[in-house]
Amino acid sequence: MGIQQTLLLVLLTIIVGLALVSSVNVVENRMVQHNQDAVRQDMIRASTMAQALWERPVILGGAGRNFSGHFTEAELLSVLQISGWPTEDGDIQNENGVYSIEEISESGFTMNAKPSYGNHIKRMQVWMDESTRRWEVQIAAE
Repeated sequence: MGIQQTLLLVLLTIIVGLALVSSVNVVENRMVQHNQDAVRQDMIRASTMAQALWERPVILGGAGRNFSGHFTEAELLSVLQISGWPTEDGDIQNENGVYSIEEISESGFTMNAKPSYGNHIKRMQVWMDESTRRWEVQIAAE
């Protein structure tokens, strides 16, 4: 092989290697973003369920407008209908991540989620604003 052919082969190998590394990074970033979106969707579904649960009378399995008076963290998490299986800690785990209730008040609660990919824990706060009589939901990454 001539020197030009050898240089061309080396250059081609470097270009293919860079393209491969770049494509792997893109796929990995998209996988993390997809997982973050799926966790956010699970949390939004849980917040919607919580609003209906808060209004429902206790005799019908609801909170009777008082989350803290009728549910423990594990019980509330189980009735929010996040699909998955329970962990030893009483949390719920699915392919998207692990969900837990951190704190319950009369008119709201705080939920944490640790996504399966990435290391950004999501925190959702759901509460009924008594002054406006509207539900507030905040989702933030820690």
